[in-house]
Amino acid sequence: MLHLSAEIQILQDGVPVHGVALSSGALFVGRAPDNDLVLSLPQVSLHHAVFRRVESTLMVRDLGSTNGTFLNDERLLNLAPLKDGDTVRLGASVFLRIRLSPSEIPAPPPAPLSLLVDLSAGVAWPLRSDRVVLGPDPGSDVHIPHPGFPVAHIALHPDGEAWVATEDFEFPAVEGEPFLLGDRAFVLRAGKEALDTTARERVPPERPGWPYRLTVWCGAEGRTEARLQDLHSQQSHLINADNRVAFLYLLARRRLRDRAWGAGVGWCDDNDLQKGIWGRAWEEQDPNNLQVLLSRIRREIREAGFDAWFIEKRRGQTRILLDELDVHPE
Repeated sequence: MLHLSAEIQILQDGVPVHGVALSSGALFVGRAPDNDLVLSLPQVSLHHAVFRRVESTLMVRDLGSTNGTFLNDERLLNLAPLKDGDTVRLGASVFLRIRLSPSEIPAPPPAPLSLLVDLSAGVAWPLRSDRVVLGPDPGSDVHIPHPGFPVAHIALHPDGEAWVATEDFEFPAVEGEPFLLGDRAFVLRAGKEALDTTARERVPPERPGWPYRLTVWCGAEGRTEARLQDLHSQQSHLINADNRVAFLYLLARRRLRDRAWGAGVGWCDDNDLQKGIWGRAWEEQDPNNLQVLLSRIRREIREAGFDAWFIEKRRGQTRILLDELDVHPE
C-alpha cells in the first residue's frame, strides 16, 4: 500500500541546501533547540511553525510567530493543507519547499502525547496515564489553586486523539496548539517535542476505576429510570428524565454488548445516540444538543456526590466506562 513521504527542503537563492524528512506525526520549526528543524536566524521565532500529518494530508500551522508564516506568499491564519512543490516562507526571507511523494514504507504513527504545559505559569507535567484531572481540589493530578479555575479532565485515546472536558464544554486538543481553561493557556506536547528543561515536573498518579453500579430501565417493567450506586458507600442516585435515561441506556447496552463480543471498547456513534434518544426527529435536532445533554447528565451526577467522568467523549463518539452494568431490556 502506498503512503505519502514528506520532506521539508531549506532553500538558498531558490536552491535546496538541506532536506528534513517528516518521520513522525509532527515537525516543529524555530530557533529554540528543542525543535526538529532549528533555524538560528533572528527573523525566526523560538517556536515558529509546525508541519503535521492529518490523516493522509500534510498540514502547516503558524505557532504565533512574530514575523509570520506564509504559504505561497499568503500569510497563514489557520491550519492549511500542503501539496507537492508548495513554498512556505518564515518571516521575510527563509524559504522552505515541500516535497511529497508516494512511498511503499508506511509512515510511522505519531508520537504519543507526553507532556501538559501550562503556558501561563511555565510549569509542565508528564502525562503518565490516559486520564488527567486538573482543578482546585488538592487531590487533582494537576493542582491549580486558582480562584474560578474549572475542574477539567484530559482523556488520551489510543488512536492519538486527546479530549479536554469541563462541566460546560468538551473539545479535541491538537498537539502543539494552545487551548484555554479559565484564563490560563495550556498546550499538549508529544515525543521529544515535549522536552522542556525549564519546567518543573510532577508525575500524576494512576487513577483508580469507578466503584459504581449503573442499573437502567428504559420502558421495561413500566419504569424509565437509571440508578447509580456507589458500591463502597452504598450511596445511590436516581435519574428520571427520559432523555437522560435513554442516553445512559444506549451507552450501557453498547458497552455490555462489546464486552460480550470480546471487543471491550464500548464506543457508541453520536448519530446512533441521537437516533436512539430523539427517534425520527433526530435530524431536526441541533447537533450541539447531544453535548448539552451530556453536560446536564454530568452536572446532575456530580451534584449527587459522584464522579461524573465515567462518561467519555471523543470525535463523533461517546462511551461509558463502568463495568458494573445492568440494563432492562437487554
